[in-house]
Amino acid sequence: MDNRRAQLVSIFAAFLLLATACDVQTIISAPRHGSIADGPSIATSGTVNLASYGAGGTLTVNGIATPVNPDGTWSQSVNRVAGYVTPITATYVNQQGQDFRHRTAVVNGPSIPAGSPSPDGVGMVFTANGLTGLGPVVENLAGGSFDIGALLQAQNPILEDEPLFLTFEADGSVYEAGIGNVDISAAAAANGVDLTVDVHDLYVGLDLDITDNLLINASCALELQVDVTTIDATFDLEPEPAGGVDVNQIGTLSVDLGTVDYEFISGICDGDTFVIGDIVNALTPDIEAVVAGGFTEALGDPDGTGPADSPLAEAIETSLAGIDIAGELSEAIGVNLDAGFTSITESTSGIEMLADADFFASIGAGPTDCLPPPGSPLLESTYDVPTPFSSLGSTTPSGDPFGLGVTISASAFNQLLGALTECGLTNTDISELAGDPPLPLNTALLSTIIPSFSVFQDVYPVTIQVRPTTAPFLTDQPGPNGEMAELVMANLMVTFMVQGPNQALPYLSVAIDAPLGFDLTFDPATNQLAPVITPGPIGSASARVITNYMGADESELEAIFPNLFPLFAGELSGAFGAFPLPSLLGLDISVIETARQGDYFNLYANLTPDPQAEITNLTITDTSSSDTVTDSLFDVNEWRHRIRPSNNSTSASIDLKGMIGADACCSVDDEQITAGAGYTVSFDVQPVAGETWQVAIDHSMLGAHTIINEDNGGAQTRFDSPITGRARVDAGAWQDFSFNVSQSSASTSVGNSGSDVLVEFSGSNGLLLTGTSAATITIEIDFDLFARSESNVIFPIAAGDEAAIRFGANDTIANGFTAGGYPGLGNRSIVTDGHFLDIALSSA
Repeated sequence: MDNRRAQLVSIFAAFLLLATACDVQTIISAPRHGSIADGPSIATSGTVNLASYGAGGTLTVNGIATPVNPDGTWSQSVNRVAGYVTPITATYVNQQGQDFRHRTAVVNGPSIPAGSPSPDGVGMVFTANGLTGLGPVVENLAGGSFDIGALLQAQNPILEDEPLFLTFEADGSVYEAGIGNVDISAAAAANGVDLTVDVHDLYVGLDLDITDNLLINASCALELQVDVTTIDATFDLEPEPAGGVDVNQIGTLSVDLGTVDYEFISGICDGDTFVIGDIVNALTPDIEAVVAGGFTEALGDPDGTGPADSPLAEAIETSLAGIDIAGELSEAIGVNLDAGFTSITESTSGIEMLADADFFASIGAGPTDCLPPPGSPLLESTYDVPTPFSSLGSTTPSGDPFGLGVTISASAFNQLLGALTECGLTNTDISELAGDPPLPLNTALLSTIIPSFSVFQDVYPVTIQVRPTTAPFLTDQPGPNGEMAELVMANLMVTFMVQGPNQALPYLSVAIDAPLGFDLTFDPATNQLAPVITPGPIGSASARVITNYMGADESELEAIFPNLFPLFAGELSGAFGAFPLPSLLGLDISVIETARQGDYFNLYANLTPDPQAEITNLTITDTSSSDTVTDSLFDVNEWRHRIRPSNNSTSASIDLKGMIGADACCSVDDEQITAGAGYTVSFDVQPVAGETWQVAIDHSMLGAHTIINEDNGGAQTRFDSPITGRARVDAGAWQDFSFNVSQSSASTSVGNSGSDVLVEFSGSNGLLLTGTSAATITIEIDFDLFARSESNVIFPIAAGDEAAIRFGANDTIANGFTAGGYPGLGNRSIVTDGHFLDIALSSA
């Protein structure tokens, strides 16, 4: 470099260092560089550093002569120009003729302040077609909330002064209840959502008190089993103040108990009981209607339109908590979103759910946080495109049916872009030109493109820094090349950092305004939404020189840069990375089509289950001894059991409840009974290709040996085998997971007038099976029980003590036998006693 040019570069560098140190070039302080302003004029103000520039000069702002106050402050109103950006140039000329220039720019248009929501910014639409598939999802998400048995038990008493016939009334409380499984279907309705709940294998144990309010007061235990119970109800969905979904029942629900099998198992309501039996037999036609009425009252809305919810409404509300626009989208795109529902509209076409949206950035290491790179702006607002929401209909723009629509307004998308911009979305450093091989950027290479760089005789590395002053924004226009939308890059700062011997200096900075094309595409292979950014036609971008320490011809630069913008646009397009679609209600979003409707961008999709291993073809074979009961004046013994399964696609629970008992009534007759308890479970595992499945099998038992002392008699109860558990995969070897109960027996001795005996027993064990291919699992459970009541002929003469093993079932003996009843001795729980097998399928 010759001395003259070296001096020139040194002078510019020294001036730049002075400007950077003293900030003497800042003349305009408001509005902020890159801010958004609406209206025909823009208020601007600032301060001239008179101590540095010299007093007595003249100031013009966009060519308007502007007085400067003695302290250097000034203010002016400038007219907004056509287009998306209004440049503002303040030039101060001192008395020596030196001019000091400061350039900024504002974006023209309406805006939404940071921290304020975009009205109806995001939303979801479930079409009538989509609602029909949500029943199983709602049941799954609600978990135990749709356990009708548990709901009934929580609403005790379910019968209260219920009229039967004549003067007879009944009070009833559920002491035990459960179900096999639930099928739920949902349908769109004009004023809500119609829900049908089919409950399979419902069993209910009721404690009944029947009275005629005169002479008869009968306490009984009643067991009902119903193959299918159908519950129909309509529910209204409304936004909750906190942003969730409030579910309320409309009107009353209907209950169809279907075929009911019932049995009075204790008390004096047995049909064979003198007088009371005749009354009960006369009442039996009304039992079903009475119990159905009790169910309706127990499961219905307790206060109509009041604030309290029905149990079913609460269950639906629990499941709909999984509809969380904010949480799902936030983590998918990596920024924060506040989006509580503000309106929910139901019709026969489906449900529209809209939410005000506020996307915002936060600093940190969490899934929705970011660490902004240097040069990222802190935005005061984002560009607003006010527009009303319009219905998505029931088909896509191409005419295809869909189940789920997800929509975002242009304004909300601009907020999203604002949050991403604060996190460094468009911050780009370019140090080489793409090629094979890439070409490092330097002053020599740039001089062939931008002649002004020929001022440098020596070759210096150059980095082009691209920094936003405002966020890119969608407008209400289509893209410049016919794309889905127009995306404007406004006041984008492009700074050329020349790496000198000691440091890099910003010799030139240019502001770029460019309309780009914006399309939203979907990649089914990766399940990602991918914005596609396309440069506008040649010459559609414009440029303004902001700083110029090279003495370059600014008109020449401003003519060259619009043609160079595709160089930067390629880098910027890559910054708009694809983001994965979140799941919703535990289902994958399968996109059918994306389209723009007005100023909303819609995603039309169906909800599809995420592939998972499933349990199918589950069967249970009862291998227990048949129930038997002898209930006479001289002989009393009983073996009684129930197998109560419940299952879904990934789990199953089988409860084996039973009671074995005996009582010798007289001194000349002992009484004993033996029984085997057990069952076989078989099911198929349908795996997910390429995954390892595992089946966790656990079984446990809880109950009590119970002996009621009857003076000088004896009794004994015992398990005659372990609690055998074994399983195998297909025809493979059996794998054992048996256990012995903690207390296998209990007894009293003849001639010993002792007290009642209660001995609790328990135990558990488990097994884990694994595999990678479809398989049939077989599980066998069995154990043997014994109960004996021992009398004595003489010295002393004694009837036998009552003997029973209780594990979750009442006896049905009416002849004064109490050892086999619940809660009975020890006040035991019929719900928690029993043998329990739990099967859980998952991916390893």
